[in-house]
Amino acid sequence: MPEVKAISESELAERLAWRVPRLELSATPLRDAVPLFNRYSRIQLVLADSALGALRISGVVRADNVIALLQMLEEEHGVAAMPRGESEILLARRR
Repeated sequence: MPEVKAISESELAERLAWRVPRLELSATPLRDAVPLFNRYSRIQLVLADSALGALRISGVVRADNVIALLQMLEEEHGVAAMPRGESEILLARRR
Protein backbone atom coordinates (compact mmCIF):
# COMPACT_ATOMS: atom_id res chain seq x y z
CA MET A 1 0.00 0.00 0.00
CA PRO A 2 1.37 3.48 -0.89
CA GLU A 3 2.39 5.73 1.94
CA VAL A 4 0.37 8.92 2.38
CA LYS A 5 2.20 11.87 3.87
CA ALA A 6 1.48 15.55 4.31
CA ILE A 7 3.45 18.09 2.28
CA SER A 8 3.82 21.83 2.68
CA GLU A 9 1.78 24.29 0.68
CA SER A 10 4.90 25.51 -1.14
CA GLU A 11 5.88 21.95 -2.09
CA LEU A 12 2.36 21.30 -3.37
CA ALA A 13 2.51 24.47 -5.48
CA GLU A 14 5.87 23.40 -6.89
CA ARG A 15 4.57 19.94 -7.79
CA LEU A 16 1.51 21.40 -9.51
CA ALA A 17 3.38 24.18 -11.33
CA TRP A 18 3.22 22.27 -14.62
CA ARG A 19 -0.52 23.00 -14.66
CA VAL A 20 0.01 26.75 -14.94
CA PRO A 21 0.91 27.86 -18.46
CA ARG A 22 3.77 30.12 -19.33
CA LEU A 23 2.66 33.09 -21.36
CA GLU A 24 4.89 33.99 -24.28
CA LEU A 25 4.16 37.60 -25.06
CA SER A 26 5.57 39.06 -28.27
CA ALA A 27 4.61 42.69 -28.80
CA THR A 28 1.27 41.81 -27.17
CA PRO A 29 -0.98 44.78 -26.33
CA LEU A 30 -1.37 45.12 -22.58
CA ARG A 31 -5.17 45.11 -23.01
CA ASP A 32 -4.84 41.52 -24.35
CA ALA A 33 -2.30 40.38 -21.74
CA VAL A 34 -4.22 41.59 -18.66
CA PRO A 35 -7.16 39.14 -19.07
CA LEU A 36 -4.70 36.24 -19.44
CA PHE A 37 -3.10 37.06 -16.09
CA ASN A 38 -6.45 37.77 -14.45
CA ARG A 39 -7.63 34.27 -15.37
CA TYR A 40 -4.92 32.68 -13.18
CA SER A 41 -4.71 35.08 -10.24
CA ARG A 42 -7.01 36.11 -7.42
CA ILE A 43 -5.47 39.58 -7.73
CA GLN A 44 -7.08 41.28 -10.70
CA LEU A 45 -5.26 43.83 -12.84
CA VAL A 46 -7.15 46.88 -14.10
CA LEU A 47 -5.93 49.40 -16.68
CA ALA A 48 -6.20 53.04 -15.56
CA ASP A 49 -6.99 54.15 -19.11
CA SER A 50 -7.55 52.69 -22.55
CA ALA A 51 -4.38 54.30 -23.97
CA LEU A 52 -2.29 52.16 -21.63
CA GLY A 53 -3.90 49.09 -23.17
CA ALA A 54 -2.07 49.83 -26.43
CA LEU A 55 1.33 49.37 -24.75
CA ARG A 56 3.04 46.36 -26.32
CA ILE A 57 4.92 43.98 -24.05
CA SER A 58 7.19 41.01 -24.73
CA GLY A 59 8.56 38.26 -22.51
CA VAL A 60 7.90 34.82 -21.07
CA VAL A 61 6.12 34.79 -17.69
CA ARG A 62 4.15 32.22 -15.72
CA ALA A 63 0.47 33.08 -15.98
CA ASP A 64 0.12 33.12 -12.17
CA ASN A 65 3.20 35.27 -11.56
CA VAL A 66 1.68 38.74 -11.40
CA ILE A 67 4.72 40.06 -9.49
CA ALA A 68 7.03 39.26 -12.43
CA LEU A 69 4.67 41.02 -14.82
CA LEU A 70 4.47 44.09 -12.56
CA GLN A 71 8.28 44.25 -12.29
CA MET A 72 8.61 44.03 -16.08
CA LEU A 73 5.99 46.73 -16.61
CA GLU A 74 7.67 49.07 -14.11
CA GLU A 75 11.28 48.52 -15.20
CA GLU A 76 10.77 48.40 -18.96
CA HIS A 77 7.71 50.58 -19.54
CA GLY A 78 7.35 52.98 -16.62
CA VAL A 79 4.02 51.53 -15.52
CA ALA A 80 3.11 51.92 -11.84
CA ALA A 81 1.08 49.33 -9.95
CA MET A 82 -1.25 50.77 -7.33
CA PRO A 83 -3.15 48.40 -5.02
CA ARG A 84 -6.89 49.03 -4.73
CA GLY A 85 -8.30 46.95 -1.93
CA GLU A 86 -7.11 43.41 -1.31
CA SER A 87 -7.72 41.90 -4.72
CA GLU A 88 -7.17 44.57 -7.35
CA ILE A 89 -4.18 46.43 -8.78
CA LEU A 90 -4.56 49.51 -10.94
CA LEU A 91 -1.95 49.88 -13.70
CA ALA A 92 -1.13 53.46 -14.69
CA ARG A 93 1.67 55.39 -16.37
CA ARG A 94 4.19 56.66 -13.85
CA ARG A 95 4.02 60.45 -13.66
